[in-house]
Order: sequence, then C-alpha cells, then structure tokens
Amino acid sequence: MRDLRQRTGAASDELAALANAGAFDALTPHLNHAQRAWLVAVVARADAGGARAARGGQALLDLVPDVRDPLPPALRDLPRVEVLRRRWVTLGCLAEAHPLALWHLSARGPQRCRDVTAANQGQPMSFVARAISRKDVSATYRTDAHGRELAQPRYAPMSFVTVEDETALVETTWFPETYARHAGLLERGEPLRLRGVIEVEHGCATMRVEWATLLTA
Repeated sequence: MRDLRQRTGAASDELAALANAGAFDALTPHLNHAQRAWLVAVVARADAGGARAARGGQALLDLVPDVRDPLPPALRDLPRVEVLRRRWVTLGCLAEAHPLALWHLSARGPQRCRDVTAANQGQPMSFVARAISRKDVSATYRTDAHGRELAQPRYAPMSFVTVEDETALVETTWFPETYARHAGLLERGEPLRLRGVIEVEHGCATMRVEWATLLTA
C-alpha cells in the first residue's frame, strides 16, 4: 500500500475510495476489510508528505529505504452489509450482489417479481422491489365520475414504472389516483412494498399498482 501510494501520489480520500470499491482486495488478500481500512488510513496519514512530493514528479522510491506496509492489528471483520454499503456509495452499483442486499428483507413475503406472469392475470399480488426507471405521462379524462362529458378535457399525472428484485423486471402502471397518493416514494430510491393486480395485454403481464409504501415504513 505504501509502494502504491508513493508511486501514484494518490490522495487519502482517493485511497479510501479505492478501498471501499474493492480495488485493494486482491492486493492485500491476507487482510480482512477492517484491517484493509486500517492500513489505508495509517498509510495515508503517515505518507502524506511523500504523496505530495510524488505528485510533483519526484522519484521517491530511491529515497525511501523501506516501503513495507505496517502490520495491522487483529481486527474483527466488517459485516458484509457494511462492506456492500460502502461499495454502493462509492460505485453506485454492486458487482457481487443485488442492491436489495443492502436492506433487511426477512419479512418481505413469499412473492417475487418473477411471479408476475400471464398465468396470474387478474390476481392480487404483493412484493418488494426497487424502481429503476419511470415514464411520467398524463391521463386524459373527457367525462366525469358520473359519465357526463366535460366541457374541457381534464388531465392528471400518472406513470409507467419499471421495478426489479433479484429475480426479474416488472412493468407497473401507476394510474392517477395511485400516483397522487404514492408518487413521492419514487423519489426516495429505496425498496418499495407494492400491492396491485396483474394485467395481461398482448401476452405481456404487468402490475396495476394500487398501494405502495417504503420497505422501512
């Protein structure tokens, strides 16, 4: 780690980001995540002057007699969810797990996105998923609730939202009433518990969302 720091002149926050992204896992396979974080912090603090000089173009390796890393103490490894959370914050994605692994899902129920099939047409369903894309549109109403024609069309926002879990992608429809109640949840970037009815058109199964809440609610 000291050798890398002196050769590249990486700043302490850059070293920390590389460590959180998993870039040093193969470089220090004998260390656990907690020891790796300790080593990065110690090297960054101890070699700050050397790193600044390296950024100035000086060849430091000939001047530093010992670039061996200090030996980390025996530290308990970080919980896996904490390691994943650091990688998610650093990279915005996870290579080794689905983002739902960042949340406690033991009580989410048995149904998954893969269960949204044409065979379940008309059936109610509930599952936990993340919204990954959406298309906001306007529904056009030309009659009122009693079927009487309106003098002017009325427009109401609604949305088509793609959600996913570890098993599949599902297209969902948020009609104006549902959208008005729950659209704010789509801005949170957190897993949602969705409830709705399965609809099939041209052989494609989607969910008409009737209710939504945050998984953490």
